[in-house]
Amino acid sequence: LEEAPLQSGLLLRSGKAGQFVAGADLNEMAALEGAPRGEIDQILDLGSDVFNRIGQLPFPSAVLIDGPCLGGGLELALAMDARIVASSPRVVLGCPEIRVGLIPGWGGTQRLPRLIGEAALHLIASGEAVSAPQALKIGLIDEVVPEDRLLDEGILRLKEMADRDSWRQVRQKRAGPLRIEGTEFASPTGDSQPSTPPPR
Repeated sequence: LEEAPLQSGLLLRSGKAGQFVAGADLNEMAALEGAPRGEIDQILDLGSDVFNRIGQLPFPSAVLIDGPCLGGGLELALAMDARIVASSPRVVLGCPEIRVGLIPGWGGTQRLPRLIGEAALHLIASGEAVSAPQALKIGLIDEVVPEDRLLDEGILRLKEMADRDSWRQVRQKRAGPLRIEGTEFASPTGDSQPSTPPPR
């Protein structure tokens, strides 16, 4: 894919109806207990490298979600340029791994705050999942569509991003610095009162 710059785009969806990625297999993770640090680092690096490569493809990408999108599934979705979700009660998005003592390890702690700002802290620290309407409200996804329109809308979104070249701006934001909210900005003297925040 990386060597095919003439492709119009990458559209990703699960082969299982009503499902996307519900997270890692906890049994596999438990099997890593006591494993050498190098082996664990290798697994983390592999996931990060794959998602980074997806995020740097020379054409736009979009993911179609019609079921649970949790843990590594959400981190995969965050590496794409657009996230289109079915209007189904089955759809939930979140980072539940904190509930077993883990934090997102494949770039989610970096991509999520760049996408939705301080709302990312709650998702990562609480492990709670959000519904499709909630995800749309906080900017986690781009669109909610009827289930039977999911594929068609994905194709339309890819074409639109390619025609307008808007996917490049999406990536610039994703690769840029984290935004600093006014309440988080302190002067160099350490004053507790926030000074004028830096331009965004």
